[in-house]
Parts: sequence; structure tokens; C-alpha cells
Amino acid sequence: MLCYCVMETNLYCISDSEEFQPVVPVVKAEPLKNQWADEDVEEDDVKESWEEENLGLSFQVVDDMLDFTQSAEQLGKPAASDLAKGNLTAPVIFALQSEPELREIIDSEFSDTDSLAAAIELVHRSGGIRRAHELAREKGDLAIQNLQCLPRSDFRSALEKMVEYNLEGIE
Repeated sequence: MLCYCVMETNLYCISDSEEFQPVVPVVKAEPLKNQWADEDVEEDDVKESWEEENLGLSFQVVDDMLDFTQSAEQLGKPAASDLAKGNLTAPVIFALQSEPELREIIDSEFSDTDSLAAAIELVHRSGGIRRAHELAREKGDLAIQNLQCLPRSDFRSALEKMVEYNLEGIE
């Protein structure tokens, strides 16, 4: 379960582990309140608009996918670097549901020379990237839907365009 609180001028998300995590992207509550002061938007409306962190999740899942679909040159880092470090990103989590061999490769910490390439192939073959794409789209659509509680403004329009721009990177 996720809930939100405002501390100082930052909006934070509190997860089940009771850790305070800045909402991604970090939403500065005071500037938002100032932006909407003439439009009678309450702080609760700001929190509601980021419910379940749809915007942040959409961005994160797109980033997870790019690790498998872009070259090292495009990424500015080695492709599949998250997987190589053992990070379980969205495409990997989906792939693990249908590819038990992937768990063995990850658990071996890629001890065989070709194991990273094999793991990448399993992620592609399993549909993990396709399912991550669907999740990113779903969360992006929900983020835009959440933003509808805010008054029409250049700010809201910019946030909506930011979500769409992010999703264009995976279309």
C-alpha cells in the first residue's frame, strides 16, 4: 500500500516498508500550490494526481525496456547493464514468470561467458518486453487520467505531454 505525505516542500511516497521515497519525479508541493493558488486546488488534489505513482512507474518501466531495446551507443552505457548487475527490472520480472532458466542464470551471477546473452534472449523470447510495454502504456494512461483532477493549465498540459513523449520512446 502506498500513501503520500508532504514534508517541507516535497511530496513523498511511503511504501509498505515505511521508507520515505520522493515521488518520481519529485513534486515540489509549494510551487504547485502557488501555481494553482488562484484556481482553488487543494494539496489533497496534488496528492491524488500522483496516486499509485503512475507517472513515475511509467517512466521507470520505459527506462527498463530501453536497457533491452537500445544499443550501448544510444544508452551511453552497456546494454542490459541492469540485468548484468542482477537488477530485476520489469521485463526481467515478466520473463521470470515463464522462463525458469532465467532465474538459474541470474542466480549464477552470469558465471558462464555467454550467460548474459542467453538471459537477454530469454527476456526477448518470453514476451517480457512486450508485457513491460503494456504496463508502461497502462501506467502512462493512468497518469494522464490522474492529472485530469487538476485545472486546465500550461503546467498540466506540460505534464501530459511529458508522459506522451516518454511513451513515444517505446512505440
